[in-house]
Amino acid sequence: MVQVTYLLTSILLAGNALAFPLEDEIIDIDHASEMAKKKSKPISKPLDQKLFDRLVFMEQYASAAYCKSQQSTPGNLVTCKSKTCDLVTAANATTAIEYERKDLSTDVTGFVALDPTNKLIVVSFRGTNTIANWITNLSFDQVATHLCPKCTAHRGFWQSWLDSRTAILTAVYAIQKQNPKYQIVTMGHSLGGAIAQLAAADLRFTYKLKVEAYSYGSPRIAGHELSEFITKQGDNYRVTHYNDIVPDVPKIGMGYEHVSPEYHIEEATGVPVLPKHINIFEGTRSLEGNARHMWMTVNAHMWYFNWISACTGMVKM
Repeated sequence: MVQVTYLLTSILLAGNALAFPLEDEIIDIDHASEMAKKKSKPISKPLDQKLFDRLVFMEQYASAAYCKSQQSTPGNLVTCKSKTCDLVTAANATTAIEYERKDLSTDVTGFVALDPTNKLIVVSFRGTNTIANWITNLSFDQVATHLCPKCTAHRGFWQSWLDSRTAILTAVYAIQKQNPKYQIVTMGHSLGGAIAQLAAADLRFTYKLKVEAYSYGSPRIAGHELSEFITKQGDNYRVTHYNDIVPDVPKIGMGYEHVSPEYHIEEATGVPVLPKHINIFEGTRSLEGNARHMWMTVNAHMWYFNWISACTGMVKM
């Protein structure tokens, strides 16, 4: 049932693109016409070991947001029954707040944690996990934001951030007061990655905070102006995996673009990832990296250095 629901939702997310399911694969017929419009190839460069290690580490914080142990017991060590956040647990990270806003239409869920080993203030958002989350994903229209002129964002993703902003800011300020030199980082997978990017943009612009944003398998989140605005802010690390379907939606033809750069894992699902497997591509409308794949799959969305949503039982289908 989970497989059917997830696959159906992924297809619906593709919007006006023609797609057909074949087991867990989806053929993106719209891809060819988009490729024809793109003449310049984005810059590609290799990844160094230090950044690779950081991408792996932050992915484990994103994975931890799926686990019940981070949703109702603030003050405890960050742990994952799925063993997908052992590096975080070893860093002695503890949650300051944990929230699951079932009272709101977006059902935004996540936690803020203190990592004394790496001197981090961590803001992690859970990916899609509930019916309310599905509805948030399926809100295709864009809404104006205060971040810059003509800056529009996906309505559901932006509302998810607004629904959680007050609680997160309160926790971040409280931790920062005691630890002024700690780096603030946001992260998330899937829907969580979308929210993490918008959260970082707002925290930087509105609250003048220095924030790094890490997203894994995030869909496109905004129109051209906002995507360029966030890109120019810097400190964005948007990771995609092979032929993961989610980063390819909503479509560019629907007025959506990605934050740049893209750190693309060019290795199959379930295969251990090495630095040499990751290429960096630039451009908010890039059709390289993940977007160059004509055959998209659901399984690829579940694998980012490990089975990122394993705490929910969503692994290979």
